[in-house]
Amino acid sequence: MAAPAATAATATSGDTAAPEIPPLSGMPVAASPSRITPLQVTIGMVAMFVLAVLTLAALRYQRGYGIAAEWREWTAPDGSVHAAMLGPPREQPFGNGLLWLSRGWYSGAEAWAGWQPLSDNHLAALSAQDARQRLDSLVRIEADRLEQRYGGTARTATLQFGDPLIVEIKLEYERGRAVSRVQIDGRHRRAYYFGLAGPRLDWDGLEVQHVWHTFQVVGDAGH
Repeated sequence: MAAPAATAATATSGDTAAPEIPPLSGMPVAASPSRITPLQVTIGMVAMFVLAVLTLAALRYQRGYGIAAEWREWTAPDGSVHAAMLGPPREQPFGNGLLWLSRGWYSGAEAWAGWQPLSDNHLAALSAQDARQRLDSLVRIEADRLEQRYGGTARTATLQFGDPLIVEIKLEYERGRAVSRVQIDGRHRRAYYFGLAGPRLDWDGLEVQHVWHTFQVVGDAGH
């Protein structure tokens, strides 16, 4: 009866699982995949959002966007004029007068205000029936400035006859538009100039309307 017992023992031995072989010394052990935490997901989404915002800002740089955030109110050094500017304006000679020109650092748009003194001949012409023609040189000097600075051809339209005489100048150029007004004011003995230029400029847009509504003669420095 011993032989069958031996056979059973042999069969049991054959069913035993093979022992695991440990990894060789120095070989890396595969790590289990790590889980992404909610904090990491949030950080990733914020980073993607910031990148998208920066990309959009770079694409719009100097292309006429953001003018509304750049406005600052400005008063002439002699206190005679109040106007809208896009940053600190630079003073420069303008015919027999002065012009202050400002530029938005992000929008790339430009806003300005200035004046020329009126002579006795100018004042006499202002009350004539053909005042617009006789005072055309005061309009032409601004039209020439716009054409030289931006290119293109300026066109004019008289908005108001009498005193003050108001003429609007519009110009389209390669990168945008420019619009300026000439206000010939006998009471203050000055021809005033104020306007805006830049990419994407809408003749009747809020930015242009802001320039018109902000400009104001507040003193009598022209006397």
